[in-house]
Amino acid sequence: AISGESAVELAIPWSNFGITPSAQMTIGFDIGNNDDDNGSVRDGQKVWKGTVDNYRNTSAFGDLWLAP
Repeated sequence: AISGESAVELAIPWSNFGITPSAQMTIGFDIGNNDDDNGSVRDGQKVWKGTVDNYRNTSAFGDLWLAP
């Protein structure tokens, strides 16, 4: 691990996405993290791709390619 960095491993059932996965399928994808240290408004946000408006505009998502 790198000091000051984080690693996250997720397992999300395909049924949550409403699609049937297939080899070499490409889907729009992003992941983000909201930072709130005091329980009030968001202090900051990091996203892999896209913008801070991802919740309403998915046009800047990255591509997630499913390997064969």
